[in-house]
Amino acid sequence: GVGFDGEPYIALNPVNPHNIAAAWMSLQLVSGHFVVTIKTRASMDGGNTWSTAVTLPHFGTQFGSADVSMGFDGGGMLYICYIDYRQLVDSGGVYVARSTDGGLHWDAPSRAFDISDVPSKAALDRPWVAVDKSAPGVLYITTKPAPWIAPPNRPYYKVSTDSGHTWTAIATLDNGNHLTGNLIAAPMASPEVTAAGKFCAVYPSYGSSQN
Repeated sequence: GVGFDGEPYIALNPVNPHNIAAAWMSLQLVSGHFVVTIKTRASMDGGNTWSTAVTLPHFGTQFGSADVSMGFDGGGMLYICYIDYRQLVDSGGVYVARSTDGGLHWDAPSRAFDISDVPSKAALDRPWVAVDKSAPGVLYITTKPAPWIAPPNRPYYKVSTDSGHTWTAIATLDNGNHLTGNLIAAPMASPEVTAAGKFCAVYPSYGSSQN
C-alpha cells in the first residue's frame, strides 16, 4: 500500500483445506484523498502462493473502510464483512460480499447495517461476522457504537438467512439480567456459531445490581 497495510484477517475453507483467504486494511490514494480500502488475496495451495490482490469497493465520495472479517460456510461459500463510511462519519454502513471460488472473486456487496439504524450511536464499529456451517446462507453480525460515542452503549446484532442479501432489524445483544450497563464505552461483542447452528457471543458487562 501507500503507507499502511494492517489489521489482517484469515479464513480457512472447511471443504478444501488448501484454500486460505486473507483480508486486510490498506491505505490508498483515491481521487486525491487518502482512504483505507479493504484488500483480499486467496491461496489454493496452503499459503505457498497467493492470488493477485482484490480491492473491495467504496460506496460514497471520500469513503474509507475498516474492520474486515470473513468466514466460510459448510459448503465452501466465503463471506466478507467490512465498514465503509465517510470520514466525517455522517454516512456509511456495514457491507457483506460473497465468493464462490474461495476468495479469488467477490460479488457486489450488499448493505447489512446503516449508520442511521440506531440514531446518535453510529453502531457500525467492529462488525464481526459469524457464519453458520450447518445451514446454508445463515449469517450473524455483531457491532457496537463508534469509539467516540459516550456511554451508555450496548452491543448490537443482525441475522441474515439469505447469504447476507437481507437482514433482520437491528437488536441489542445484551438483555434480561445480562446488561452491558451504563459505564462501558465500547462493549464489543465477539460472535461464533456452534456446529449445531447455535449463535453465541461474548461481550463485557458491568452493573452494580448484577455484580
